[in-house]
Amino acid sequence: MAWGEEKKKLEVKVKKLKDSVMGADKKLKANQVEVDEMKVAKEVATEEATTKIFGLQQAIYYEHVNAFQKALRQEDFLFKDVSMTDFRFNVNLDVYDNRMLDMSEIKHLEAEQEATGVDNEGTMLTTPPANIDEVV
Repeated sequence: MAWGEEKKKLEVKVKKLKDSVMGADKKLKANQVEVDEMKVAKEVATEEATTKIFGLQQAIYYEHVNAFQKALRQEDFLFKDVSMTDFRFNVNLDVYDNRMLDMSEIKHLEAEQEATGVDNEGTMLTTPPANIDEVV
């Protein structure tokens, strides 16, 4: 009898274990479905973002090209009498501080201005006291 009772107890235990394994398997499958759905959603979002970025890159490129074409049209209109083959025409010149300067000189002046701006950043500019009868 002890053997029969022990067998029944073990069968009940095995059935409970099988049920818990089946429940865990169902949960695992449900979680896998959820993970797969999240993965698909992520791929869709990535594709949409990539498409949007590509569209923005194209828009920036076309705006750049259109602005350059506009500048060429303006140049053609404003400088009809200027010949690019003239020896006085220099593509290395640009407008800086209301003067036509060489690009290398502009870079040098900008570097100097930046350096003096950093040096004077912490100092306060004051006007010197008035000089009255040579007494300060």
